[in-house]
Amino acid sequence: MEKVIVIGGGIIGLLLSRAFAQEGLSVTLLDRQQLGSEASWAGGGILAPMYPWRYPEALNQLVDWQSANFTQLSEALLAETGIDSEVSLCGLNMIDVEDEDEASVWAQTVLGIKSGLNKVSAQAFTEREPLLAGRCGLSNYSVLNLPLVGNVRNPRLLRALKESLSLDERVQVKTHCIVESFVKKGEKIVGVSTNQGILHADECIVAAGAWSGKLLNTLQVKLPVEPVKGQMLVVKAKPGQVNSVILSKACYLIPRLDGRVLVGSTVEYSGFDKAPSAAARKTLLDAAYALVPELKTAVVEKHWAGLRPSSPMGVPYIARVPEVEGLSVCTGHFRNGVVTAPYSVQLMVELLMARDTCVDPAPYSLLREPDEVVSV
Repeated sequence: MEKVIVIGGGIIGLLLSRAFAQEGLSVTLLDRQQLGSEASWAGGGILAPMYPWRYPEALNQLVDWQSANFTQLSEALLAETGIDSEVSLCGLNMIDVEDEDEASVWAQTVLGIKSGLNKVSAQAFTEREPLLAGRCGLSNYSVLNLPLVGNVRNPRLLRALKESLSLDERVQVKTHCIVESFVKKGEKIVGVSTNQGILHADECIVAAGAWSGKLLNTLQVKLPVEPVKGQMLVVKAKPGQVNSVILSKACYLIPRLDGRVLVGSTVEYSGFDKAPSAAARKTLLDAAYALVPELKTAVVEKHWAGLRPSSPMGVPYIARVPEVEGLSVCTGHFRNGVVTAPYSVQLMVELLMARDTCVDPAPYSLLREPDEVVSV
């Protein structure tokens, strides 16, 4: 294999392109819009699944619970491009978790934390987050803490990856490039036909997020990946008003290093509509103000919506397409595309380069049995 086409310029497509170029391959990266303008940009960049014990093991084994992969990636990109992705390992605090016992068992078995998840007293928590004192629902609330979890400033990470690829002569980027069909030679996929012409490659990889199912449908291949809208907003708060990622039943808060706080998010099954709504804005702000009333004085800078690529049980598809030579998929990461991206890409590269894989690839196959969609 000498040349690959990557379809989709989100976090997965960008990292795939970078990884294959580092393997010495020629890479053509295609995106129907600008690179990094969909779900990867629209999310919050939390470096852990929310309530991870509610997900299947297959999802969680794609997560680096020490966030070392993001720290290393951020440092490498900073050296290459001068752009800081702002990885902040500020911790994740979950308020009033109903299934604490399940969470504790999960932490013991998966993370090896003998005592389970750290249960933080209200007093200790509000010493860390003084503006949340007494405002987290019940007066006697509980807090579970996941250490070494934080967030990456995903728009800056995307910027750094785009700049990195622009510096690599092995990578060709085509934006506003719409894939109309796949090109076959016999039964093998040998390229794509686009609005900018026909492009050839030894392997085509579909990493087009919520649009991946539509692309596979042109080959009569069923891929149960559908869009799920998520609305978020950002307020220009002061540094120190929120110090860690806070997850409550009504919303989550993500602090950036400059003090800004992201507030998310909705889960809406409304097709490809991604228009923000006044109702969602009010719901998110009311939930944020209930946690931190001081945020009422902060300016709401932006309110937006993105389309997550949902998949059965929230587990992505990372595999060759059965009975279609020359075609692979790396998509369907639902709410966890950023955090699972490094291991997802590593697995995809290992599969296509015929190497031993970092995890068992079977749970990510298109041949797996579909199950219910996770809605946490």
